[in-house]
Amino acid sequence: MTTIPPRLTRLMEILLDAGSPQVVTDLANRCGVSRRTVFREIRDIDALVRPFGLTISTKVGEGVFLEGEEAGREGLRALVGGRAAARPVDADERRILLLLGLLTFGDVQKLQSYSRSFGVSGATLSHDLDHLAQRLAARGVRLVRKPGFGVGVRGDELSIRKAIYATLLAAERKKVRTQPLLGYPPPDIADGVRQLMETRFIPHLTWMTEESRQALAICLTVITDRLVALGPIAQAEGDASSPMLPIADFFADSLELMFGVDFAEPERLNLAHFLSGLRRSSHFSAQAADSAGLSRWKALAYQMIEAFDPELAPVLKLDDRLVDGLAAHLQSASVRISAHVDLNDPLADEVERAFPGITDKSARALGALGGEADQIPRSEASFLATHFGAALMRLTEHSTRRLRVAVVCGSGIGTSYLMASQLARHIGSKADLEICGLEDVEDWADFDLCVSSVDLTEEPVPVVRVNPLLTAEDVAAVTARVGQIMAQKRHDRLGDPSAGALREQCEQAARLLDDVAALLAGFAVVTVDDDCNFDQLARFAGYRFGDEEEAGRLVYEALIRREALSTQVVPTLGLVLLHARTAGVARPLFALIVPAGGLFTSPALQGSRCCVVMLAPEEAGRDTLGLLGRFSTALLEDPAFLAAVLAGDGPLVHRRVEGFARDFLSQALSF
Repeated sequence: MTTIPPRLTRLMEILLDAGSPQVVTDLANRCGVSRRTVFREIRDIDALVRPFGLTISTKVGEGVFLEGEEAGREGLRALVGGRAAARPVDADERRILLLLGLLTFGDVQKLQSYSRSFGVSGATLSHDLDHLAQRLAARGVRLVRKPGFGVGVRGDELSIRKAIYATLLAAERKKVRTQPLLGYPPPDIADGVRQLMETRFIPHLTWMTEESRQALAICLTVITDRLVALGPIAQAEGDASSPMLPIADFFADSLELMFGVDFAEPERLNLAHFLSGLRRSSHFSAQAADSAGLSRWKALAYQMIEAFDPELAPVLKLDDRLVDGLAAHLQSASVRISAHVDLNDPLADEVERAFPGITDKSARALGALGGEADQIPRSEASFLATHFGAALMRLTEHSTRRLRVAVVCGSGIGTSYLMASQLARHIGSKADLEICGLEDVEDWADFDLCVSSVDLTEEPVPVVRVNPLLTAEDVAAVTARVGQIMAQKRHDRLGDPSAGALREQCEQAARLLDDVAALLAGFAVVTVDDDCNFDQLARFAGYRFGDEEEAGRLVYEALIRREALSTQVVPTLGLVLLHARTAGVARPLFALIVPAGGLFTSPALQGSRCCVVMLAPEEAGRDTLGLLGRFSTALLEDPAFLAAVLAGDGPLVHRRVEGFARDFLSQALSF
């Protein structure tokens, strides 16, 4: 998401207050920028005001103006007023805001807009810049002043990210609110990261202090925002052997799904490197006094963990109690052996009888060690097994298996994605939501719960029947049922259910690539009369997008059957979502049907501004349905995409669809 600099706020204020079109030259003079800058920023403003039902319009020879209902103007005015009211109270706060604005805007800016927003003179800001230049230089970022043009920053992307992170961390510590004035960090990303940090269980982060959790949230927010705006970088500071990499992968995978970004390998290594730094700063070992001697034994402890269970090793290495316990025991065993002291403990046999599997694995792990550990007898395995057993118990105690919840609608490509997107905000920390059509589920035993917008002929698992447009009561019922089921299902989650899915992705890769190519090639925006009703709209879609006349009939009938299950008119989004699986198409299709006058007038279509058509072949696989579902989710969660769809902006929608498809492929084929 693009940061909103103060002069965008100033432009919006002028357009809101103006009763007539404004000449661009006058706007440039009032904001202290060039005409070219105004033209560029008007495009940005147009995207920002569309969620309020407003647009930037032009009258030839007169200028630009804000067009839309008064209610939308009031909403925008409240937003702009909130930004304008958030002036800094002192020099420290002003410098934090100025630095963050320069770092995140990414272009040369004139200082007049900051001067007005902060309520200080240009000379004061110039003095602030002298102070900030030194701070930036220490981080490898250069402050650039271009007389007549403005001020900006230059540096490599990794250095700029670090500077943004440090500035946000300073803002957090000094309680400086950056969002009201700068719109940064982007609210949707900040809220998503906060939700992830608060609601998702992440194993073995108990070492983190509140301050380090706060620092991690800021880091994740900065990385995600820069990935959305600029894409991934190639610079990597970490290495693939970092024990923090599994945790970095967890966050990267979660944020990829939430925001459709690409956490490439260098990004993951950098995140693991950051986590390692946090861990070092948060870690206080009780045996720090002997750290030089113990480090050698810690290295052996890590080696032993690798041999004990290679699959669990990345997680077990993060357990400080296990690592310290193994290291201390190995060290003391070495001392006893050198002094010819036997460790005769009557509990050893009992441990081996009670935990034979863990003891055997501990013995094999001990046997894999070399060097100084060669002299440690295998009889020590039973004592080492107590450390491993305790670590596995800790892992189990803190791990509740996530539920598998089927979210069912008639087709599995439309309504169910809208429902799942809403439910994820409430139960996403406890459950994996899987989108299904009525015919998709082969084995209900795979699921713990079903949330359905249609009646099911059989209910082999608990079912919560909901309205397609989820109500607060529906969400409460689903949340309560999830809580009841989870109370009965406390056991470990050490298995990896994703392996089978990964193999399936490999097998379906070629078909998925063909489907994506066909979907992008088949995208179209077509126009119909304003007064067509639902049946006419469905019939037009069938015969326009079906492969031939008979195929058109099949598409039409599938859309009518789908409508009989639950409405495809979504008035809260201002659109009709025609979606179905049908034998009338051989490849997936995404297209728009727009009314000639901008609004469907038929009462049945409830004032919709656009019709989205999503069709999938009857035999479509889960990946293809997931790709179409990504578009459904974006309509609900991406205001800019929804605005482009409602405006019938074909080129922009096609670019966004291409981006969604590219992100989806990078995840589906990242094996």
